[in-house]
Amino acid sequence: SHFAIPLMLDGSGGLVVEVGDGKDDVIVPRGGNDRVLANKYTADEDVVSGGGGFDRINVADGDTLDTANGGGGRDHCIVDAKKEVGTSCASYEVRR
Repeated sequence: SHFAIPLMLDGSGGLVVEVGDGKDDVIVPRGGNDRVLANKYTADEDVVSGGGGFDRINVADGDTLDTANGGGGRDHCIVDAKKEVGTSCASYEVRR
């Protein structure tokens, strides 16, 4: 796979929405309580790695190619299949 340059966030917390043309993304919030929506494009391989806050990470985009990694906080990961749950998700839900 060819990943885009990673999107690194400053740690202030907030909403991050996947934008672009459906290519593979790497999204890394650094801290704060973030909401990451990497669920817009299907047939791409997104990797989201949470930071130190209480993040809500959504990679449920209709394929099972993505990875949702929690961080140091109590992160909640929303996925298409359990195999997309990476490390440190305190809780997760599978959306079909």
